[in-house]
Amino acid sequence: MPAAIWRWLRYAPLTFWVIGGVGVAVGTVLGVLDGAGVEWWKAGPVRAGFEEFGQSALWVTVPALLIAVLTAGSLGALALYVENWWGLRTEWSDDRTLTVRRGLLTTRSVGIERDRLRGVMLREPLLLRAGGGATVQAVAGGLGDAEEAQRRGSLLPPAPRATALRVAAGALRRSDTSPFRQPSLTTHPRPALHQRVRRGLYLAVLPPVVTLLALGVLLTPVLLHCAWMYAAVATVTVWLLARDAHRSLGHGLSGPYLLTRSGTFSRDTLALRRDTIAAWTLTTSPYGRRHGLVTLTAAVAAGRHGYRIPDLDAGEAPAFAAAASPGILDEWLVR
Repeated sequence: MPAAIWRWLRYAPLTFWVIGGVGVAVGTVLGVLDGAGVEWWKAGPVRAGFEEFGQSALWVTVPALLIAVLTAGSLGALALYVENWWGLRTEWSDDRTLTVRRGLLTTRSVGIERDRLRGVMLREPLLLRAGGGATVQAVAGGLGDAEEAQRRGSLLPPAPRATALRVAAGALRRSDTSPFRQPSLTTHPRPALHQRVRRGLYLAVLPPVVTLLALGVLLTPVLLHCAWMYAAVATVTVWLLARDAHRSLGHGLSGPYLLTRSGTFSRDTLALRRDTIAAWTLTTSPYGRRHGLVTLTAAVAAGRHGYRIPDLDAGEAPAFAAAASPGILDEWLVR
């Protein structure tokens, strides 16, 4: 596996933690300095750096700062990738135990009993999906709380999607990868797209535009031009993301597994054992009630403890839940 890890290194920077990791590292260092009583912002080199940054042309300094952050984040992501995933082996050590062994400086080994394995999730964050990659996560009981379960249940790091499909199918003891392919899933109704567009416009477009317009009236007309330019760019972005999120929606049944897919910043495809579903929750919003949309949540004693199938057709949702896990909803259904 070390040779494969080297080939997969190109996927390490394709995560949002390339920038977020730099922020966490800087915040940690500053927190330590502040706790030690060091007033770092008063240091001569720091003050000189801020003054130089402010006096230089922003069209030069801002891109330079961004490149520096991306470079530092990418190098950190590569180092963590190698340390965490060197020597990776994900395999069934026997008929009852799925074993994951990995690590360069510290070797980590996790054994997941077959009876505790509830399913598998194929995760495709936006940047990683654009690069043709994916990760694989086990949904299993006995791995700790949600954060620990996510860390201990990792079966594959960012890697080629074809490899992720094979690992996911192998964890399910299947010889084919069809459960994770979009054509095998039922698409969701058109109002689900409209709901995502409306939500994006209300949350990401309207508040900044109103703020810029108000400041433009009070301060300078330049901000009025900023308002319409932001509105144009943000509206197009919201539409593209909403369309992608709607195209990612899907659900279905494949043998003993419930299949569901959703998300755009992280498109997650879940294959969940139907016999492990303990309960169903049906929820809706005022918009959903008017347009016939219902969100199903399957309660499972593992992972997040609840997995959503958002925005199904309201007439289809109860029948689908009853077919996925017979007996749970029978007393509430009218045949």
